[in-house]
Amino acid sequence: MKKIAYILCLGILFAGCDNSKIDKETFSTQSNISQEEIKKAQNLDEASYKGLEHIFSNTSEISSNGKFVILIFGKNNCQWCDRLKDDIKEDKSTQELLKKDFKSYYINLSYEKTHNVDFESKKEKVNSATLASQYNIRPTPTIVFLDKSGKPIVIYPGYLSQVQFKVFLDFIASGEYLKAKNQQEMHQMLQAKLQGE
Repeated sequence: MKKIAYILCLGILFAGCDNSKIDKETFSTQSNISQEEIKKAQNLDEASYKGLEHIFSNTSEISSNGKFVILIFGKNNCQWCDRLKDDIKEDKSTQELLKKDFKSYYINLSYEKTHNVDFESKKEKVNSATLASQYNIRPTPTIVFLDKSGKPIVIYPGYLSQVQFKVFLDFIASGEYLKAKNQQEMHQMLQAKLQGE
């Protein structure tokens, strides 16, 4: 009886070890992932600015197209990021200013994404973390205002009310920032405008 049980166990063991059906199709490779799934993973961040797609461009391709550029760095569960986006949603005049003179991007640092950055002074392919480190992003939101060639004009860490945000937008779109001899003078000019809001 023990011999029969032993032979039966060996038979099951060898039947379970048959690897003749294992081939390269059995294992998942990146080539088996559909382009649609790859695109969906690359664009998870789009939900971050739902309702503002007419203001924020897809961050896969970041360029100026002859306009000033705004990069807003945010994260999921950031109450001030959400408040800034809600303020923009509610303020039609801010939306008009953004559409007229700026190319705007919302970069959600909760997701890793590849960005093709294409400015006169810089052309590169970078991920979200690298892009954030280039502008020394610490808190969220942080708003980076760039000129048409992609050079930083001013980087503002933190939330801006819509009144304050419009001061920044007007200051840059009007070219008034060009009157400053250096960064310190530009910050003083902005500070004076913000206090006079």
